Amino acid sequence: MAISENDLLSALEDKTVQKKIIAIVESSKQISAKQLSERENTVRVEEYALIKERNEELELALTEQKEKVEVSKKELSDLVKAYEDLAQKKKNTEEDLNAYKEDNKKLVEALSDKKDELKSRQEQLSEVNAALDKYKHTFESDILLSQLYHELSEKTQGSLRGIFKDTSTQGLVACGIQEKNIANLWDYIKNEVVNGDNADIDRVIKMFDALFERFILAYPMFSFQEVTKGIEFDTQQHIKHNTSKNTSGPIQHVLLRGYVNTNTNKVIKPSVVFL
Repeated sequence: MAISENDLLSALEDKTVQKKIIAIVESSKQISAKQLSERENTVRVEEYALIKERNEELELALTEQKEKVEVSKKELSDLVKAYEDLAQKKKNTEEDLNAYKEDNKKLVEALSDKKDELKSRQEQLSEVNAALDKYKHTFESDILLSQLYHELSEKTQGSLRGIFKDTSTQGLVACGIQEKNIANLWDYIKNEVVNGDNADIDRVIKMFDALFERFILAYPMFSFQEVTKGIEFDTQQHIKHNTSKNTSGPIQHVLLRGYVNTNTNKVIKPSVVFL
């Protein structure tokens, strides 16, 4: 059955009803507050859980970032160390380069001095060689003469004592360029060539040639006889060696050159030849 509006208003004016309504309202408030508190607590727990989870994530991320920072710091430290090493190497290289430049400068100066010294020594050597060449040109025949004489056997030297009374280099030349001794030396050689048993004969012929070159400087009217292989044998110009196969004809070999007086064309000593 429905309650009329007037009945409801009348009921509301009743103290007991008002107390009940107030009690109900208060109870509802308390229930709502409790529910609200419970809801708030539930929300807070969930939020706390989320915040905790998020915090853990952040802490993990922070740890990772710290590790990365440490790695970066280590890499940076290594880079700084490498840079410092390179800087030190650069400094050392520059110092070495400067020292090298200084040493190179000294070497260049020393080389220049050595070049000047070498040039001076070369000039001195050229002067010495020129003097030596002049000496050799002047005394070469004399030195050869002395060398040839002292290579002779004692027997041959003994045979030549009548010609070479002084056997020093100057003595050999002085004795050898005398006209009489030149003639005697040629006669000695001719006899040895004809006999053909003197092992020193080639050396003695070389001695005669050297002495005769000096002899004609003092006596320019004399010269070696011009005789070559192939020309006809002439009894007035040549002496035939006793071992010759032919009695006449072209000369096959000149064993000992003779000499002539160019002023008179007289043959002083005829050449010994082989036919």
